[in-house]
Amino acid sequence: MKTLFYFTVFILESSFAIAQPCKVVKIGMTKSQVIKLVGKPNSINLAGMDNGADTLFLWNYGNQRVIFNQDKVETVKSDVKKENELAEKLADGKIQPEEFFDLIEKINQEGCK
Repeated sequence: MKTLFYFTVFILESSFAIAQPCKVVKIGMTKSQVIKLVGKPNSINLAGMDNGADTLFLWNYGNQRVIFNQDKVETVKSDVKKENELAEKLADGKIQPEEFFDLIEKINQEGCK
């Protein structure tokens, strides 16, 4: 019986560890709601103005990212690595801004099915 309990706990923890935020996290959710759904992030970064206004919290889950403005989800990214590669192409002039945004939208839609 004890073994069954530990096995169940292990399975539950494993499912949170491989959870895909883009499939379950919705815009407007709070940080605590996100943690309940997909667990704590692998890492957290900050982005924003030097004066502290409009500070964004970037929670990373592998290649996926949940972006918070204050305590609410503002955006969920399905593949940050691909987005960064596209950003480099945009900066190098290899793609146009319109194409960049279309591709980002496509990546997020396909990755969050």
